[in-house]
Amino acid sequence: MTQGIKELRSIRLKREATNGVRVVPRYLWRGNGDMPEDGREVMEVEEQIGILGGSNRTVIPRLAGQISFADTEATFEQLSDLLLAAGLGTTTTSGNYQGTMLGAGSSNLQELVFPTSTTFPVVSYTIEAGNNVEAEVLPYAIVTSFTLNGAGGEPLRYSADWTARYVDRTNDSGSFSAVGTIPDVETILASRGSIWLSDTPTDWGTGLVPSGNILSFEVQVESQWEWKYSVDSGTTYPYRAVLTSQAISGQFTFEHQVSGTFGMAGTGGVKQRWRDQVAQLMQVEFVGGTIANGTAGYTNKKLLLRLPIKYLQISGLDDQNGNDIVQASWVSRYNPTTPAAGRGTIQIVRSGTSELG
Repeated sequence: MTQGIKELRSIRLKREATNGVRVVPRYLWRGNGDMPEDGREVMEVEEQIGILGGSNRTVIPRLAGQISFADTEATFEQLSDLLLAAGLGTTTTSGNYQGTMLGAGSSNLQELVFPTSTTFPVVSYTIEAGNNVEAEVLPYAIVTSFTLNGAGGEPLRYSADWTARYVDRTNDSGSFSAVGTIPDVETILASRGSIWLSDTPTDWGTGLVPSGNILSFEVQVESQWEWKYSVDSGTTYPYRAVLTSQAISGQFTFEHQVSGTFGMAGTGGVKQRWRDQVAQLMQVEFVGGTIANGTAGYTNKKLLLRLPIKYLQISGLDDQNGNDIVQASWVSRYNPTTPAAGRGTIQIVRSGTSELG
């Protein structure tokens, strides 16, 4: 008899060439995660057959599945696949999900765009997860929500919730389809970041916030997918997923200080901008290690997040071990005064292409 052991759990994923057509995941997710949850609907059939309590007849009219990637340290190498699965798309040639190799070096640039007036082709993944006893598979897996957050002196962290067509054993023996391979990754450090906040209309990268004003941040993305169960597909799992909307929100934790237009207090500060409902362009950048054989201008790994934001709520005074702080909650939506900004982008510079793609 073999018993399941938590430390022998693992998650592997790989982008599907065709939505819902299973591929063989080999590279492991470098982080924490829950195990698959089979979301099939088991329905008891109500009937009058002259027996108290009825019979035990049941039917399964629809299949579904889900899995959560628990809060874990973010890396330059594995973030882009979460974003693609959440409905972001590329600005390069359609289907070029691996980004662009720059020059003759090893630097790879991915620019992922939040959809505005049109959606991008659905990017789905095959996920296999399990332990030393049994592995299960989730085809046509897409991300319904993800969170990216960071605080000074700590790594950036992310988490994601996935939905899928169904959950089943990987095969008759319940084994993984391939021997797992652990990819090399680099953790993104929050303290190696810079933040720009500029009033609209303007351009990205103006209004660098002085060091020490912002102590932490969080970005939350909710991708609203509609699974289509059809009457002409011959299956009880959903035929396709359609992205119907996407909500982006977040917050900053400011030290309570007067620092011109970037401090929380003062006549030109963040609280006054909230009172006046001044829209801003937010740019957040984190720099990583050197890329071996990197291309000029792209010699270091980088994460660059750009979003148009507007503050919705400013909290009362709180404190962090006696140092006063204020939280500023914001929402990101299209700003008509800066149409070129769209709904925002995320750029990732890394070495080589994604192993999960």
